[in-house]
Amino acid sequence: MIRQGKTIDLPSNAQVTVRIVGIVSGAEFLVMAFLHTFPPAISAFQEATLNAFSLVVLSTPIIYFWVVKPFVKAHNDTLHQIEYMACLDPLTQLANRRLTNSK
Repeated sequence: MIRQGKTIDLPSNAQVTVRIVGIVSGAEFLVMAFLHTFPPAISAFQEATLNAFSLVVLSTPIIYFWVVKPFVKAHNDTLHQIEYMACLDPLTQLANRRLTNSK
């Protein structure tokens, strides 16, 4: 589908870093609070493994939806904008040879 492009707003590197640090810190806080409230009868190595696994399980989906997905959407929007710019004349909005030859 060809459509006219729009400006794409992405978070800055600092915003991405703050988001990831906040997500991991919050997930780690929840895991540690749970392990402190309900202490498991396991070895230190098993507790560290459980902590790491829980951290990954809690933080990965949030990082995907809040950090990675906007970049994927911006990439797809940019591809659509490039396709639009390649196939239509920007002044008249009429199809050029590339669009008419591709159909």
